[in-house]
Amino acid sequence: MATITDPVASSFGNLNSDLDDGVYNDVIVKNGLYITELRGRSGASTRSSGRASRTWKVQGDSSPQTCRAALLAAGDDGSLADLYTYDNLNLQEVSYDNQFLNGWELTGDYSDTPLVGGSLKVSVSTTGATIKLYQSTNERVYPAFAGDPATAQPCRYFRGAIDVQPEGDRMSPRGSDIVIPTLRVNVTGRIAYEYVDTEIEYSKILARLTGTVNQNWQFQKPDGVGGFVTGTGFAPGELLFLGADGDIIADKDPLLTFSFLASPNLDNVTIGTIPGVTKKGHEVGWFSFKQMLDDVAGPTDDGAAGGNSKRSVVVVEGYHVHTVYAAADWDDLALAKAPS
Repeated sequence: MATITDPVASSFGNLNSDLDDGVYNDVIVKNGLYITELRGRSGASTRSSGRASRTWKVQGDSSPQTCRAALLAAGDDGSLADLYTYDNLNLQEVSYDNQFLNGWELTGDYSDTPLVGGSLKVSVSTTGATIKLYQSTNERVYPAFAGDPATAQPCRYFRGAIDVQPEGDRMSPRGSDIVIPTLRVNVTGRIAYEYVDTEIEYSKILARLTGTVNQNWQFQKPDGVGGFVTGTGFAPGELLFLGADGDIIADKDPLLTFSFLASPNLDNVTIGTIPGVTKKGHEVGWFSFKQMLDDVAGPTDDGAAGGNSKRSVVVVEGYHVHTVYAAADWDDLALAKAPS
């Protein structure tokens, strides 16, 4: 039990008594040490983030580690109820400074960085990506005829193939660069060290799973009764794991940022002029084309109307889907997995 008898050295006055662990007005006694919060909390917040700090005076031992342990123990048993979460922010670290007689001032820094097994901090980017598109969903031709309609053939119709140009003795679509919607998701989470095994082994897990797609549903919304809301999150095949960044330190819970690229699955949709396409989000799809002859009314050899002239055109033949990324169980990432 703590005993404070020197009214000069003690900010709590001359107690002249031993106190059991507990809360005494504004003073918390823990592990035989006296804890009181100093006034003057500080912080700042924006629409997307926030930070804050608080300072406590811990008296009764000259070791900063012992004082820190008492403060954390008070938070663990609820004596200091809002130690770990304050103003909707999470405690990140406790630093010590300003040593005084038989005690220390400890400062807790808070931010919106997640706690172990707690909520995740998610940042997203939807700035889009550029791909080469060779097949459209609609084609219009202007003018309908080249020259006098009475004698000229209609302009060639390529059934949606884009920018078809002669290449030697063939015609080939050159395509067009277009912007498509993309969703890049960066998820910051703190991993419980018990799931890390060793720093190198967990690093190997991250490397092994990089470049895989999700085998199971990911990031679903809880339904409040132990399950998940149907249709929320990402279905199998929609997330590609791009890797993780951060420091892994022995015996500490690593704070890592996991990067994912999201792409929706397609089920029985029409792509270009091809109906009934089913494709996972990160499977690769491409069009094949074939060369054929059209058969339209056109001029005769002497230029008179009513002839029959066949011309070479390029049209889409099919849409091919390839699996290029392996599906994997991401449970070993232990992302947002609470300590046991």
